[in-house]
Amino acid sequence: MVIVFLIHCLTLTVSPTIWQDEVQIIDYGRTFLNSNTDWGMNWDVANNRPYLTLFYLGCLVQELAFKATHFSIVGPRIVSLIGASLAATTTMGYLSSRQVPLKIAALLGLALLLDPLFVQSYRGDRIDCWVIAICFAACWLLRLSIDSIHNHQSNLVPVSLAGSLSVIAVFIWPSALILYPLILVELLSLLYVTTKGTDSLTSGVQLIAIFAGAVIITGILIIIPITGQLGILVSNFLEFTSERVGGFGLSAIINLFVSFKNSPFLPILAVISCISRRDKALLIASLFALSLVLNSGVYVHRVIYMLPYFITLSSELYRQDKKSPIQKLIPHSKKYLYLLLIWAITLSLLIRPAIGLRNYDGRNPNLLVNIGTSYIGKNEYKVWDSTWNFYQTARLLGWKVYQPFFGIGTNDATKNFIDNLDYVILSPESYLEEIIQKQGLQMKESINVDKYIQDNPGILYKVTRNIGSKTGYCPYILYSKS
Repeated sequence: MVIVFLIHCLTLTVSPTIWQDEVQIIDYGRTFLNSNTDWGMNWDVANNRPYLTLFYLGCLVQELAFKATHFSIVGPRIVSLIGASLAATTTMGYLSSRQVPLKIAALLGLALLLDPLFVQSYRGDRIDCWVIAICFAACWLLRLSIDSIHNHQSNLVPVSLAGSLSVIAVFIWPSALILYPLILVELLSLLYVTTKGTDSLTSGVQLIAIFAGAVIITGILIIIPITGQLGILVSNFLEFTSERVGGFGLSAIINLFVSFKNSPFLPILAVISCISRRDKALLIASLFALSLVLNSGVYVHRVIYMLPYFITLSSELYRQDKKSPIQKLIPHSKKYLYLLLIWAITLSLLIRPAIGLRNYDGRNPNLLVNIGTSYIGKNEYKVWDSTWNFYQTARLLGWKVYQPFFGIGTNDATKNFIDNLDYVILSPESYLEEIIQKQGLQMKESINVDKYIQDNPGILYKVTRNIGSKTGYCPYILYSKS
C-alpha cells in the first residue's frame, strides 16, 4: 500500500488536471467557514449568494488541506489518497470478519484501491473514498459485535461507533445513502443473532436503542454548527435533488455499462458470485443500491458506490464457512482475482502515471498561475472562470472567482451578475461567448498553453487523446470590460 501511495504521489500535481468536482468540493468548505462571502464557484446567480451544502464535513477537510498547503491542489488530493488507503484497509477488515481468508480479503482491498474508477475519483480530490472507508468501518464494527455476542462480551461500544460512523458518512457526502443498505444488512444480521437468546425481545430493543441513540446524538452534534443556516441548507439540498432524482430509462442502463468500460472484471466477478445465491440479503441490498444509482443520475462518480457491493459479493466466492456450488462453475476463482488485479495495476500504476509524466509540462498548474499573473494580475478582481481550471490561481492571486451553480440565463439577475465582473475566462467556442458579448465585454486575449505538447507528439500523446484525457490545459479566451 505504501508503494501505491508513493507511485500516485509522483504525478498527483498533474493527474488529473484541475477540474469541476474538486473545485466545487473545496469551495463548499470555504463557504462553510465564510457563509457571508461575496464570491464562489457554486454561485447562485438568482439570489446573489453562494450555494451552500448541508453535507459539509468532507468539504471542510479539503478546504483546510488546501489552505494548509498554501492553496495547492496537492493537499486535498493527498487527503483523498489517505482516505482511499483507509478504504482498502477497512475493506480488508470487514471481509475478514465475514470469514473471508485474510489473504483474499487483502487482495480484494487492494483491488478496490487500484480499481480504475476508484483511482479516478480519489486522485481527482473527490471524497467518496472517505465515505466508503467509513461505511465499511461501520459494517466491520457490526460484524465484530456478532463475535462479541458469541464471546459473551458487551457490544455497546462497537454498535455505538457503527451508528455514529453511519451519520458521519452521509455528512461527508450524501451519496453515502447508497451504502446504507449494506450497513442495514449487517445490522439485521446482528439483530438476528442478538434475538436468538432467552431475552430476545429485550436484547433486540436494546440493540436498536444503542444504534439509534448513537445516530441521533452524532447527528445533533454535527448539525449544531449549522443551525443558524439550516433552513437555507435544507432548501438548497431539496432544490438540487429535485432536478436530479427521478425515474430511469434505457439511457441510464447504457450509461451504467459504459461507466465500467475501464473496470469490467470486478462487476463480472460479482455477477458470477451471485449465481451461488449464498447471501440473499446481500444480493437484495445490492439490487436496491443499484436502483438508487439508476434513479439519481448515472455517472462515473456515483457508479463507484457500487464498488463496495461488487467487492463484498465477490468475496462470497472465497468464504470459508460454507461449501459453495459456484466452485464447480469457477474452479479457478483465485485466478480471476489475480487477472482483475493485473488489469487494475496496469491501468492505475503503469499507464496513468506514464501519461501524467509524459504530459507533465502541459498539465503543470504553475502555467495557470503565470497566465493569471501576466494577463490579469494580483488583486480582488471579479473573475468568472467558466473552465474551472483557475481556482488555485484565483486563491493565490486574491481574485473573487465565480461559477454559476444553476447555469446562466438571459434575465436581469444574469445581466447584473455579468455587469459586475472584471474578467471572464472561456474555453474556445463556448456557448457563453454570445451572452458575454451582448453584455458589452470584449475579447482581450486568446491564450494557448498547450503548444509544447502539440509540437512534441508521441505514443503517449496519442494514447492520452484516444482515452479522452487531457494532454494539457486547453486554450483560453479572456474577456474584460472595455
